[in-house]
Amino acid sequence: QNQTVKLPTAYASYGWVNVWSNVIDANVYVDNQWVGKTPCLLYDLPTNRKYTIEVRKEGYRSAQKRVKPLGNELITIEINLKQK
Repeated sequence: QNQTVKLPTAYASYGWVNVWSNVIDANVYVDNQWVGKTPCLLYDLPTNRKYTIEVRKEGYRSAQKRVKPLGNELITIEINLKQK
């Protein structure tokens, strides 16, 4: 499903991460803090560090990826879950 996203004014020190999964409505965590459900757009992430992005849903094994956002860019990551 296509969506139009209006991004705020771009700043070189912030980036955006688009999180996709093979399981819709799974919980998304950034550094163990809940931020939403898949699919999920993470915005205004400072680019000076790496983040652990984890996807969890009951009945599935959780999965995670480490990501370092790029300034003024939107990156897409896919984190697929496997059933228990």
